[in-house]
Amino acid sequence: MFINPYKNRLPLFLFLELSITVVLVGFIIFAIRTNQHFNTIALLASLIFLIRYIEKPKKVGNLLLFLIILSTWLGIRFT
Repeated sequence: MFINPYKNRLPLFLFLELSITVVLVGFIIFAIRTNQHFNTIALLASLIFLIRYIEKPKKVGNLLLFLIILSTWLGIRFT
């Protein structure tokens, strides 16, 4: 039996998450070719987890992943 993980999601959050995912995949493909933009990839990945945390605040794992990836982005950005 197939379980649809997007069944009970709000359309706005689903649209934001899926559009950021598409942009993220594009940046990953571009970064593999040029070895650049890894800070943008980390920022976009952290935004996905922030959107998931805003949608369901009781899931602290999404907040932790957001903070971990954001700190990685800050480390890449300012070094």
